[in-house]
Amino acid sequence: MVLRVFLIIVVILSGSWLTTTQAQVKFPLQTSANGRYLMDANSRPFPILGRTSWCIISQPVKAYQQYIENTVSHGYNAIEMAVIFHWPTVNH
Repeated sequence: MVLRVFLIIVVILSGSWLTTTQAQVKFPLQTSANGRYLMDANSRPFPILGRTSWCIISQPVKAYQQYIENTVSHGYNAIEMAVIFHWPTVNH
C-alpha cells in the first residue's frame, strides 16, 4: 500500500512537471563532475524545487491527492516524505 501511494505521487509529479516548460529535460539524471548537482543527460542542471511533508502517506487518499495537486500547481517537482509513518496528526 505504501509503495503504491509513493509510486502514484511520483507519477503525478513527474507527469505534471514534464508538461511544463521544463519538458526539455533529458533523462536519465546523473551527478555533476564535482558531485554537488544533478544534471540531465545533456549535462544541463536539473533543479529540484521541493516541499516537505513527512507523514503525507498516513493521510486519507483525498488529503494527499489535494496536497499533491496543490504542490504541482505551485510549480514544485519533488516531495520529501517518510515512506513509513503512522502519526496522522503531524501533518495538520
